[in-house]
Amino acid sequence: MQATPPPTTADLLHAERRVNPVVSVLVCCTVLGLLISLICLAGYGKLGFEKAVTRLMHPVGLGWLILSGLLTYMLLCRPWRRAFAWFVPWSVLTLLSTPTLPSLGMRYLETQFVPYSPASSAPLDVLVVLGGGTSLGPYGPQAGDAGDRLVWAARLFHQGHVKSLITTGAAIEGPGMEQRSSAADHTLKIWTDLNIPPNRIRQIGGRTTYEEMQALKELLPQLSNSRIGLLTSAWHLPRALRLARAQGLDLIPVAADYRTRGEPPNWMDYIPSAKNLVTFEKLQHECMAALVSR
Repeated sequence: MQATPPPTTADLLHAERRVNPVVSVLVCCTVLGLLISLICLAGYGKLGFEKAVTRLMHPVGLGWLILSGLLTYMLLCRPWRRAFAWFVPWSVLTLLSTPTLPSLGMRYLETQFVPYSPASSAPLDVLVVLGGGTSLGPYGPQAGDAGDRLVWAARLFHQGHVKSLITTGAAIEGPGMEQRSSAADHTLKIWTDLNIPPNRIRQIGGRTTYEEMQALKELLPQLSNSRIGLLTSAWHLPRALRLARAQGLDLIPVAADYRTRGEPPNWMDYIPSAKNLVTFEKLQHECMAALVSR
């Protein structure tokens, strides 16, 4: 009986063409997703498995999984030079949507100063709280993504570490902006609801951090001989202090809304997510503002 000759390169290429590439990529995606989910199952149990599957089905996680499956297919079944073309966007998405790079950048911003510590520092006469920590909901102003600014300021006031508060922010004018209220108005409403007396709150304008520092400079003669603190998100504080110094303001940094100090990331945090993209977006915004001195 004649032995079957081994398949030639032409035979292998012909067999490969008969396999639908889309099916192959889907198989790679499924295997990778299942592998990641099983790792989380081993580390965190059923809840970890469910959270891993959920995160992989979110837009960023799903996009990364599809790119990963496509890259795996290209590495296994195509010339490596073709795979390199997909490796670049996969690498960029992986770096920006996992916590390592965004957290490193945020940690750099958040550790450039020694923030005010109520336990070891004298009380502040005035605390300036920059706007941006609120949004408008169906029942009125509400704390937004940076809402810890408002909460930390209220806590410091009620604990006796701050005598009076200044909130900043003006409404942006333009088409479609006619009914918009200002961040300062939002903050005033929330603080009064938190039992802070209105006569202890002052409002000033400013649509940007630069304009807020200009408005504060105009108010400075009324605050002579006062210990003045500046409260904003920790990652935003270096830029705010730089702009304050440019206006001749000597303010005590008070940090809130930390993004990197807290619990260390777990395995599931390394599944690509929009949260990490948003963190990198904030980092990018601060870097761009520094380039143009704003």
